Amino acid sequence: MGQVFVYVFASMIFMIVLIYGYRGIQKFQENSDYVAMIELKTKLRSTVNSIASSNSLERVSLRVPDSLQRICFIDLRKDSDDPSDFATGMYPPGVCDEYHSDYNMKICNSWKDKVQKNVFFIPSNNLQVMVGDISLYNLEGKEAGSLCVNVTQQVIYLELKGEGDATGIRLWSPTG
Repeated sequence: MGQVFVYVFASMIFMIVLIYGYRGIQKFQENSDYVAMIELKTKLRSTVNSIASSNSLERVSLRVPDSLQRICFIDLRKDSDDPSDFATGMYPPGVCDEYHSDYNMKICNSWKDKVQKNVFFIPSNNLQVMVGDISLYNLEGKEAGSLCVNVTQQVIYLELKGEGDATGIRLWSPTG
């Protein structure tokens, strides 16, 4: 009878350690994602601001938290409702075109409502940041009102070019 009690007691302690250990690991993962998000926002903001006034070109690779799938940039100096702001013929801009793969109603409404945030992290609805004045370019080098980057292997690759009053952003690939 005493051995049964010891086995039951030992299995209860094992289960308690297992549950608390799992919760601890889960909390640690949440905190590391939060720290990675803060680092991403800080690095993005500081890099954009430092390059803006120069005429330099910098290629950066940014580590992205596991939870993010896409990052979308908006050129707030362009009017999302004015076709004349989009000389490339891409009107409405990607995030506001319901037939475009970059379409996102929340980002589009934020742009139309003139909310002063120009970087949006997806899938989170509340993660937005203002990094400074930016100009966006598509893969062909033409100006764009919005640019969405798919996150692959928790890294995004951006080419940043100082334009005096803003920083030009376009995608680049380290493989060429």
